[in-house]
Amino acid sequence: MNWHFPEKWSLKARVTLFTLVIFLFGIWSLAFYASRTLREDIERLLGEQQFSAASFIGKTIDQELANRLGTLTEFAPLVAPTIAQSPAAVQALLERRPYLASLFNGGVGVYRPDGTLIAAVPNGAERLQADTAEFDSVAAALKEGVTSVGRPFAGGKWAHFMDQPHLGYKSWREHEAVTSA
Repeated sequence: MNWHFPEKWSLKARVTLFTLVIFLFGIWSLAFYASRTLREDIERLLGEQQFSAASFIGKTIDQELANRLGTLTEFAPLVAPTIAQSPAAVQALLERRPYLASLFNGGVGVYRPDGTLIAAVPNGAERLQADTAEFDSVAAALKEGVTSVGRPFAGGKWAHFMDQPHLGYKSWREHEAVTSA
């Protein structure tokens, strides 16, 4: 096709062709600008939605942890006088509080300062025989008196934990016992 404007093309045809070229260029430019702007808007909105979802999940997790720590804080004064009696009394106290086991996937345990588990729910007798040396959250609560979330634990006798982190909690220093959830 010969793109030179031959003399035989009429002025009307040349103006129409020129107008068509300008119109197509304008439409393509507008489409390019609109798609670019739309892409930027979608990326911005997606980022805002992801941030909002992550913030919501983070706040929910924070509230759930605060709820569980609050429950342990309320429960700690009840355990302190019972520890002096006997491990069986502590076990009975834990068994009378089924809501504690429902808050924590792995249940709740009370430890002596040497790391020996003296009472636990659920499966108190089974868990009393388990080795708790690998729980860094329990060690931190016993040694430093701090609340912490430990690494997930799976395997051994406590395989039912399904890789859930452990929360070590200590709220009474004078009685030297730790509640772990």
